[in-house]
Amino acid sequence: MTAPQIRAARPEDLNALARVIDAAYAPFTASLPGLPDMTDGLEEDIASHPVFVAETSEGIVAGMILIPATDHLKLANIAVMPDAAGKGVASALLARADAEARQLRLPVLRLATHVAMEANQRFYAKRGWRETGRDGHRVFMEKPV
Repeated sequence: MTAPQIRAARPEDLNALARVIDAAYAPFTASLPGLPDMTDGLEEDIASHPVFVAETSEGIVAGMILIPATDHLKLANIAVMPDAAGKGVASALLARADAEARQLRLPVLRLATHVAMEANQRFYAKRGWRETGRDGHRVFMEKPV
């Protein structure tokens, strides 16, 4: 796999990005209570929010949806194809999220992940995120930019 190129998603990336999200969440969709449909509203997200894809010689292997708020940038979703996991793709996307927050002059990145996705929580913690609270199945985390 070639190094990923991070670029803004385009409308024509919709199906490829949906495949990435479905593949990334497939191990969790049947077993985790409270996990929403992660592709619901994807077309509108691409049209309305900063959405980025990671593209390699194999095509789109990851994607990230960001939603700006008045005082933070929300990492609404990040997904990586299982065969691209562990190769730095998610870290490259997170670096792009940091850059987007700086460009928008938003001092904090925030996210919510599922309480049972402990590997995700550890992944974020290793990259400077800290837990800020829990509500039901959700764990909230944030990172200063």
